[in-house]
Amino acid sequence: MKRHIFILILACAGSLALLALAQETVCARYGVSYFPAFRDYVPAALLSLAAQPAESDKTADDPKPAIEKLPVFDDGKGHERLARFFKKLYELEKKDRKKVRILHYGDSIIWGDIFTLGLKRRFQKDFGDGGRGVVPIIYTRHTDIKDYVNSTNKSEFYLKDLLQGFRKDLVPLLDPGVNPCLGFTGESALPTNPYATIRYAIPDGGTPLERLQIFLRAPMNDGAESAEYRANIACVPAGQSGEEKLNWKISLKPDETGVVNFNIPPSKGVNIDFSGADARLPWVDAVNLETAQGLVYNTVCRMGTFMSWLNMIPEKNLEPSIKALAPDLIIFQWGMNEAIELQQNKQFSAELYKAQTTRWLSRIKGIYPDADFMLIGPIEAINTWHGKALALVEVHEIIRMQREMAKELGMAFFNPYEHLGGEGQMFEMVKTGLAISDHTHFTVKGGENLAEGFYPMLMNAYKSSTGRAGDVKATGTALIREEKREPIMFNSKSFVYFMAVVLVIAGLLSRLPRFRVAFILAASCMFYLSWQVWPIVFLLGISALDYFLALGIENAQLRGRRGSQYVVLSLLANLGVLFIFKYFDFFSTLISDVLSAGAHRIDLPLLKVALPVGISFYTFQRLSYTIDVWRGHMKPESRFLPFMMYVSFFPQLLAGPIVRAKEFLPSLSEKLRHFAVDKEKVLAALFLIMTGLIKKTGADWLAVNLVDRVFTSPQMFSSLETVTALYAYTVQIYGDFSGYTDMAVGSAMLLGYNLTLNFNRPLQCISITDFWKRWHISLGTWFRDYLYFGLGGNRRHVYLNLLFVMSICGLWHGANMNYFFWGVYMGLFLVLERRFKLNEKEIANPVKRAFRIFVAIQILAAGWLLFRPSTWDATLIMVRNIAQGSLQAANLSLTLLAVIALFFAVHYTPLSWKDKLRAYWIGSHPALQGMCAAGIAVFVYNIATAQVMPFIYFKF
Repeated sequence: MKRHIFILILACAGSLALLALAQETVCARYGVSYFPAFRDYVPAALLSLAAQPAESDKTADDPKPAIEKLPVFDDGKGHERLARFFKKLYELEKKDRKKVRILHYGDSIIWGDIFTLGLKRRFQKDFGDGGRGVVPIIYTRHTDIKDYVNSTNKSEFYLKDLLQGFRKDLVPLLDPGVNPCLGFTGESALPTNPYATIRYAIPDGGTPLERLQIFLRAPMNDGAESAEYRANIACVPAGQSGEEKLNWKISLKPDETGVVNFNIPPSKGVNIDFSGADARLPWVDAVNLETAQGLVYNTVCRMGTFMSWLNMIPEKNLEPSIKALAPDLIIFQWGMNEAIELQQNKQFSAELYKAQTTRWLSRIKGIYPDADFMLIGPIEAINTWHGKALALVEVHEIIRMQREMAKELGMAFFNPYEHLGGEGQMFEMVKTGLAISDHTHFTVKGGENLAEGFYPMLMNAYKSSTGRAGDVKATGTALIREEKREPIMFNSKSFVYFMAVVLVIAGLLSRLPRFRVAFILAASCMFYLSWQVWPIVFLLGISALDYFLALGIENAQLRGRRGSQYVVLSLLANLGVLFIFKYFDFFSTLISDVLSAGAHRIDLPLLKVALPVGISFYTFQRLSYTIDVWRGHMKPESRFLPFMMYVSFFPQLLAGPIVRAKEFLPSLSEKLRHFAVDKEKVLAALFLIMTGLIKKTGADWLAVNLVDRVFTSPQMFSSLETVTALYAYTVQIYGDFSGYTDMAVGSAMLLGYNLTLNFNRPLQCISITDFWKRWHISLGTWFRDYLYFGLGGNRRHVYLNLLFVMSICGLWHGANMNYFFWGVYMGLFLVLERRFKLNEKEIANPVKRAFRIFVAIQILAAGWLLFRPSTWDATLIMVRNIAQGSLQAANLSLTLLAVIALFFAVHYTPLSWKDKLRAYWIGSHPALQGMCAAGIAVFVYNIATAQVMPFIYFKF
């Protein structure tokens, strides 16, 4: 065996070394990276150590040049660049002015009203709600903004926007030209018939509308020198029933832009149509919804564009509209798309970017010189290239040029890159839920955090400009980086080195079984400490308590007693600790909400403690031990170290399988292991580890490219993309969790231990009952044996038992009502299947079986709407997304769909194929095995995500 394994390792290491040499000598010359370089194999800790300068390098004779510290927010000397805006804002505050308007343009960084909504609500809280402002004619994902309701039927309008008809591949951004169909917001809509109706409403509790502006244009091919355009406005008065109707008309020449202004009675909604005697249909660029007074925050999102593409808007369309809207502050927030283009397109230079953008800024400032202007720069973005996380360095060039343009043109400038902490901010934001896993865009929470930080800066500058102390404190802060901790994960380099050391030392101690067990226990503690330090006290402390309680149960039973007090104490200790860490805040918040149903809010205290990783798994594992001893199913383990190793054994410590003590402990041989490790066991273990790694890497790829993005910011995606994400999550969570289990079982096998089977092709299930017999088997059997049977099982109250057990199973996954409802959802299907006898074990007819599998997958996919979103509101947004029936697929590439299909296809192959592949692997020459292992390492390197992503079930 030793010779075989030596050749395998030598072939694998030699192959990787040759590929690394090819990468550094050939591929690097062409700026491509297809294979891991030598540096990629060095542990991160050693790289960090090497990066630290030696004391001898820190000389006073060669100091680093000082870097000029530029302000994060720059509004000029004496706030001169925002002086007019601040003056008008002060007049609004003093009630000397009725309206102040902000017009905020941006790319996908404000997609879904992220960041801008936070600013709008803060301004309107302090200065009054002036209305939603400019809104699009029809709702699309690209123009989604909040605080109003757009019920316009999309089929009744023909939409043109900034991206339509723009062939980026043929026109390499040198000059995008002019599009006569575009209005000042970068889009316009043409009614398809005279009865096409624009429908708007304000949310419940919103300030009633009292002013409308309609921005419209005559078609170019109208023919007449001048023509009248008529429309009808139906206002829905606030606090009244019925409608109040108004009519209007305007004369326009062909292709002329006009603006119609209306003062309307206080209304909670308006409907606009174009029916009339002549029934002429104009292009409608936008509608402005305003209240009687206050601050109006207009948001215009043009995702996937450059700021300079606004030059496509003709002057005759732009100037009348901007002047009629009369904004007091115009904000432009672009830069990410331009930075990406700088990186990828050699025809697009920094000089060209500045020239195009300066042209637009000079143009808009010349059109409306009465406004103040502000530029907001991009944040950090991270690209993934063959598993490497590469910061988009061109962002710095964009920020530098935006700062220059702002200074040259007299515009204010805000640099969120520096405000959020500079280099490394994106990893921290993804980690803390402030950015989605594409490492480019904010989540809703992230946009809110930036608004919480930027608004006080602006307000302090405003107060300073009016001679007052700037005392507005920021609640949103720059990111505070924690001490960097790199936990040992199965899908990381650190685990390879950790496992190699453990295997070598455990092998050397094979003739000293007690020392070997002590070493594995110590290694397991080190493994856990790499994740969290303080929870190990509870892991080892409660485990030691259960050891002695089990001995107490045995002693009591030898004296003719049941020893129930000992098992009760075990239940209280284990479940008490689990409740404190996982459920205390959940139930405290829930009870507070119930008690606050009346007029007064009652808030019970919260602990706000971090959840120890793996606590749900090892708590259930310990309980199975003491309960089995109490029931007489096994004898207590008299040896302390083997018991402690059983509880804390690192391959299954964090996410299972939940190993039964009666299966693990009694089967230990005299050498304190389950079997002697031989060649076949080692090769079978390596096969499991490699297949698990491929599953996990593929699952992470799906998460980054679709799943995490949709579930984190569901309002940004279409119905088709949302549904696709549900199927993608079905295979992602399976690949992630079963991949972990494969690697856990394989790692344990290398040390000579058997772990519990946890998966049996769950997506081949013919019912939800069958699913739970195949999915997370160790958890399902735990609930069956220790809770379901205890409630009476199949003897009495079967349906209630099923619902109760599955609701607890839902809460086991997390202290969240979504998980509870998911458990109830699963329980209802178990009840229905039991009631209508759909839980049969096998179906012989292949067509009937295929249909039943298809139905089961639909039920599972729909269930993720409850399981995966972090809040009930996010679930409702996804349900509404699906109900809309929108079929846009901008985020669905053929590669993405192929990966999802491949996951399903491989899963539905016969199990015998996998057995034959494993047998072929085991029987192959060790050199071929080594080269195959190297090939899998290169494959994983090429599709790996920017960061090593934890396994999904670690958070449970």
